[in-house]
Amino acid sequence: MQETKKIGFVAYWRSAASQVKQVRTLAGAGLLAALGTALKFLIIPLSQVLRINFAFLSTALAGYMYGPIVAGLVAAVADILGFLVGPPTGPYSPAFTVVAFVGGFLYGCWLYKKPVRLWRSFCAHATYIGVVSFLLNPLLLKWMYGNAYTGLVLARIPLNAVMLPLGTLLIYLLQKVVERQPGLLPNA
Repeated sequence: MQETKKIGFVAYWRSAASQVKQVRTLAGAGLLAALGTALKFLIIPLSQVLRINFAFLSTALAGYMYGPIVAGLVAAVADILGFLVGPPTGPYSPAFTVVAFVGGFLYGCWLYKKPVRLWRSFCAHATYIGVVSFLLNPLLLKWMYGNAYTGLVLARIPLNAVMLPLGTLLIYLLQKVVERQPGLLPNA
């Protein structure tokens, strides 16, 4: 079972930063980045800019297992790999890679070294949706292509109304599976 005792702010961030230096963490993070890249291509297109995918699952799992820093790196690497090996979806923009890092970082902040709870999975996914789907991605699309910000946000509401409970449940179930597997979590 993952360490769930209360730790101080400095100890928490020291632990999260130390994960980057561990070979086992890097191997697991590489696998999760590869999984995230593969999950990016399992999409359900709804429009030219809206599609359902499940790449967030590998990022959330990285956040739970390895912390905010590693989860951010996993999301960024998956974003870059997805651009390199996937079908062309437009020009590469490092700004979207930074947004991917922020999404992973948010999952890690909510899930790392915390007890597995449905409400926590909900808050993690809701924060991700709010910051990434409703704020940062529409702002970047407006900046890059001149699309109307309000229109981009409004178009995302129905999609995310479905994805919030579905994503919450999937993240929670994944955490429960990992929690029950001895030796999967670092320092377990």
